[in-house]
Amino acid sequence: MNGRKTLLIILLGPILFICAETRLLAGQGQAVVIPDAARVADFGTWKTVVTVGELGIHVGGAVKIQFPNGWYSSPWPQGKLKDIQFLDSKLNHYAAVSLSGTQSKAELSIIREGIDGQHDRYGRTFVISILENPLLGGDKVTLTYANTTAPTTSELQRIGVAVDAIGNGRFEPLTPFPVLNLLPEKPVELRVISDSHAVVGEPARITVVALDQFFNASGLYRGTVRFTSDDSTASLPDDYVFSKEDNGRKAFSVVFDSPGTYRVRAIDDLYLAPHGISSNPIDVRGDFSGLNIYWGDLHSHSNNSKDGAGEAETAFAYARDVSVLDFFALTDHGAGDWQPDGKYWKGLTPWEWQENKELVQRYNEPGRFVTFLACEWSGVSPYGHHNVIYRDLEGSPFGREEYLKVEDVWRLLKAGDAFTVPHHTGLTWLVRGGSFVDYVDWRHSRNDSLRTAIEIYSLWGSSEYFENSMSYDHYDARGIITSYDGPSYARDGWALGHYIGSVAGSDDHNSHPGQIHGGLTAVLASGLERDAIFDAILRRRTYATTGERILLEFTINGNMMGDRLRLKGDELPEIHTRAVGTDRIELVEVMKCDGDKWVVSQRVEPRSRQVEITFKDHELAGSALYYARLKQWNPVHNREVWAWSSPIWVTRESAPWWNDQR
Repeated sequence: MNGRKTLLIILLGPILFICAETRLLAGQGQAVVIPDAARVADFGTWKTVVTVGELGIHVGGAVKIQFPNGWYSSPWPQGKLKDIQFLDSKLNHYAAVSLSGTQSKAELSIIREGIDGQHDRYGRTFVISILENPLLGGDKVTLTYANTTAPTTSELQRIGVAVDAIGNGRFEPLTPFPVLNLLPEKPVELRVISDSHAVVGEPARITVVALDQFFNASGLYRGTVRFTSDDSTASLPDDYVFSKEDNGRKAFSVVFDSPGTYRVRAIDDLYLAPHGISSNPIDVRGDFSGLNIYWGDLHSHSNNSKDGAGEAETAFAYARDVSVLDFFALTDHGAGDWQPDGKYWKGLTPWEWQENKELVQRYNEPGRFVTFLACEWSGVSPYGHHNVIYRDLEGSPFGREEYLKVEDVWRLLKAGDAFTVPHHTGLTWLVRGGSFVDYVDWRHSRNDSLRTAIEIYSLWGSSEYFENSMSYDHYDARGIITSYDGPSYARDGWALGHYIGSVAGSDDHNSHPGQIHGGLTAVLASGLERDAIFDAILRRRTYATTGERILLEFTINGNMMGDRLRLKGDELPEIHTRAVGTDRIELVEVMKCDGDKWVVSQRVEPRSRQVEITFKDHELAGSALYYARLKQWNPVHNREVWAWSSPIWVTRESAPWWNDQR
């Protein structure tokens, strides 16, 4: 696919197409796609018909047609490119072009450079070059893309069309671009998502979402849902029949009458949940005080990343309406990935970055949904990949050509206005007969004010420690990923003194952030506003899960996750952990590191949904850090279910701070 494929065609005579008209752009023409609607993952044939404008297209001119990236590759994370071919109309991924101009000749080819000038990793652009006899106004150019599968993200997709009418190499976009509506499949899964906190006597939000097999909200759902709760006095919603207008999701309210930890259960007698689906646990209080738990995904991609699929706005809408997140950041690549020949593909364009800014501003709604401006800087070892999250809208993306080291990125950031988060920190790629590595070596760089957390889990797997039960290798269908055995994981960073908290993000590439198996960050904050969430992350008031909304409390002598505690005299650290799972909890461990070794300070196997542990560590000599980890009994979408707290750092009065020792 790296080379240019070409096909010479000659076609005579008119061709008649019946389709919806789009606005005529004088001198250039118009374009439509047939059919203009399909189901996600449909196997079929699509035609893009360009009606030539008044100026015609001269010999030497050309038409470019670009489907979104998802049309050229299998769904993430496999990412295998489709082998488009011109020779056999009965085989898969066949492309052909036809012209209605008399005696016109054209050449069909495929290039990587998109209409926007980007060199896409997964994307391809069809180029139809006029070789003999110009096309006249009203003539039609038809690209047939046959025997192929549609992408898996349900959305309105724009098919890019551009015309070079006179052959000077300057292509003008043929706007408005034709739009293809990718519709969801039938629902196969029901989810019940609730706020993690509520106040007695005040409404709490409960959202029921029906998803198809590709995690799209399915407007085909017509179930009748009734509600129950383990709080027998709660005021529950009435039975509800889903309609087309609900588009597969509906928010309800429930009011609890007494403090406690409760769940709401949705029962669908039709087919999806005859035995009921429980919400995540809800911590109900007598009044609104203290910190609340808010859930978000700070790592997700759209087709503005050259290995992604789905529109940028689809990602924002999905995060808010389908995954029902409290906060979200779209982290498209500031640059493409490194190539063995030393060249780079471009990353976010200025107009794509501006689009991200506009979406961040438009979707931000304090009290309901908080958005952050962000990007991914894809560094190479020993610095690794980092997401850059901004407090406001003044940030910029970072390419790798200009910024080779993470210190180069940090020099342009101001502590308090931005932070960076490394992810898949021990990853090694085995490709092209060799390997290149994206790992982080914690010995090379440190900045506690700008690198505030590590992404301990994503769809790649877990970065807790080398060769853990959820290492990257377990989820690699292509056989090109392995784990690097070095000081690259969360435990390595903590042992070397880095002051970093625990977060998780999906690294989803289909504009579907916030999946229950993809990784979520829980933030303990005073309210759902941008500054409150941002400042809580800076203070390491976070914990990470594989995607389930588990309640996790972890304190030492009343100090919270992310705190640094100095003990006085003979004072002992009293460690308290409370967890309420979305399923039975298999184990809870409190891990301890004194700089030399990791030990299990406490371990319980409750095999129940709720557990509470309090103990004192009599073995603390000088300085140590502690964090809690838990595992639930049953996997979700073939992935183990875990949660990890941010650490608490503890030192005796006579000892230096943990971080100062490293």
